[in-house]
Amino acid sequence: MAYPLQERYINLLTDFDFKRVFGTEPNKVLLIVQLLSRTLGELPNSIAEKIDRLSWEQLNTLSQILLEFSNLEDLLAWLESVPSEEEDSSDGSDTPEESLRER
Repeated sequence: MAYPLQERYINLLTDFDFKRVFGTEPNKVLLIVQLLSRTLGELPNSIAEKIDRLSWEQLNTLSQILLEFSNLEDLLAWLESVPSEEEDSSDGSDTPEESLRER
């Protein structure tokens, strides 16, 4: 019995299938890296690794502002401004979103 090609694969054009593929944390990183690669060009491994180490909240923030980056330097500056999970972000400094918007 032959199955039509379109029924055998996930259709990313439907909301349910898109959420099934990209709705989990590991896949969210994959989606963000792919979107950044499409807009900024191929990302160096060091940048992809920094993105992979971001917390879930930081990934959500990045997903909301990723189209604001005009080059890799902007992305790298944002990544360097993001506090690591060990650092205390309550020191009164600008959030990464605020530092990006100031430019």
